[in-house]
Amino acid sequence: DGEKEKKGRFNILIVSPEMGAKLLGTTPAGLDKYRQSVAKAGKAVSSSFKPVANATAQASLHTEPFTTENVLGYLEGSDKKEEVIVVSAHYDHLGIKNGVVFNGADDDGSGTVSVLAMARAFTQAKKEGHGPRRSMLFLANTGEEEGLLGSQYYTDHPIFPLANTVTDLNIDMVGRVDSLHMGKGDYLYLVGDNRLSDELHTLSEATNQLYNPLAIDYKYNDPKDPEQIYYRSDHYNFAKHNVPIIFYTSGLHPQYHKATDDVELIDFPAMARRDQHIFHTAWALAQRDTRVALKPEFLASGFTPAPADLDRYVGTYGSAQIPLKIVFTKEGTSLKAQATGQPALTLVAVSKDVFKFDEAGIRMEFDAAKPAFTLKQGGGAFEFVKE
Repeated sequence: DGEKEKKGRFNILIVSPEMGAKLLGTTPAGLDKYRQSVAKAGKAVSSSFKPVANATAQASLHTEPFTTENVLGYLEGSDKKEEVIVVSAHYDHLGIKNGVVFNGADDDGSGTVSVLAMARAFTQAKKEGHGPRRSMLFLANTGEEEGLLGSQYYTDHPIFPLANTVTDLNIDMVGRVDSLHMGKGDYLYLVGDNRLSDELHTLSEATNQLYNPLAIDYKYNDPKDPEQIYYRSDHYNFAKHNVPIIFYTSGLHPQYHKATDDVELIDFPAMARRDQHIFHTAWALAQRDTRVALKPEFLASGFTPAPADLDRYVGTYGSAQIPLKIVFTKEGTSLKAQATGQPALTLVAVSKDVFKFDEAGIRMEFDAAKPAFTLKQGGGAFEFVKE
């Protein structure tokens, strides 16, 4: 919508499975067969699809304000109370479709009750004189299923400054055992723990070893994983603001987003083990002397590009890998980038020849020797050359 364009965000068009298949040069049945081959291989596999060369999309956009509620529970810390640890989950699901209630026991009833249980445990610890040093925010988001809306609203209008927000531990679907771990529930997928902070990854691993270790699976943390889960739950709205995150899930299952995602299928002993691991990680984050540090590339650099370099970057660039052109313009000491059909983005200079746009997870690295740059986003790398 217009407000999003003002903020320089990308527009997204959601199409039907039939239209998506047609754009890829296949059919819905062909898509299902490909998904099954990916699931069986456990990694991305080549397809025989022949995507259409060009497509034009027209959309009528309507903005409709509505009122709903995130639910926040705050527990004040002691000597480091100005710093905040967020433990989050989303409490919405798909509602009622054709008269059938979609209960969402795993997605994300499991995460919601996990957050409540941790809030109870931290509160009891404080009552007994052993409260956390940092403050705790237990955040139940709404609107996740409609596009991460609740967490987007919170991070756009934070109650506690994001600069003081140390970490978000996000829990979405931790109540089942997926097909890759049949009969063995003592595992947990972790996503994003090393994307912004090496210290967070180290703390997470060390904490797991201290307390009845789980089998930690990083399958979905691979930037090339086709599911791209890093971008698909509420933690991402914190990550795009450079708040370190860990996303916890037990994985997908046949009842995902179906009316059969009911409480009878929840593996409560497995869920309890996972919640204990998350609790211990939250506790370690709340008690340590220093907050987990961001990787250097995500720190505010204060770097100002040289005017001659900005002049060198200006121009129109194209890529042989993707049908996209990007135009760079100079505005004062800033560099702006405008992709085909998109609003212009003001880039942040990281260092000489390196820029970023955190809201979309983009890095642009210019070649020092030739008029070209590499665009990095979501695990992909695309070469662009000045025309």
